[in-house]
Amino acid sequence: MRKTERISKILSEKKLKIAVAESCTGGFISNAFTNIPGASKFFTLGVVTYSNEAKQKILGIDENTLKQYGAVSEEVASLMARNVKRIACADIGLSTTGYLAPAKDVPEHMAGIIYAGIDFKHTSIYTAKLTGNRVQMKTQACSFVLQKLQENIEEFFTLGGR
Repeated sequence: MRKTERISKILSEKKLKIAVAESCTGGFISNAFTNIPGASKFFTLGVVTYSNEAKQKILGIDENTLKQYGAVSEEVASLMARNVKRIACADIGLSTTGYLAPAKDVPEHMAGIIYAGIDFKHTSIYTAKLTGNRVQMKTQACSFVLQKLQENIEEFFTLGGR
């Protein structure tokens, strides 16, 4: 069973809703969920907030936070996950932000760095260093984030969560 199918089964059975705020993955995660028949039972919202302006206007991320930590940071990933969860009245908020290619204002060693936020019963932040071209890194990021989400929800319910 694919990760998205396993996750969707758990979310549907537990009647949980998920909302996703993506930056560097550009909708890959939302696409993965909505490819599953019956996704409307658990998937409530997917937004791509690629620019800082979108993060501010749609997710309510403070401009000062973006200036202080940068859009690609644990702090912003955390806020993205929390805020999309709140906006959508969901049980789980999921977010991605990262650098999928070198850029003139980004140190070379930061290319391929992503931060993923999962806000379920608490907020968890995960970091990965990806390689390859942009599409390969988006695919890797999607797989990484879904794996972390699956681990989070399975661990919660294995430990007796409801």
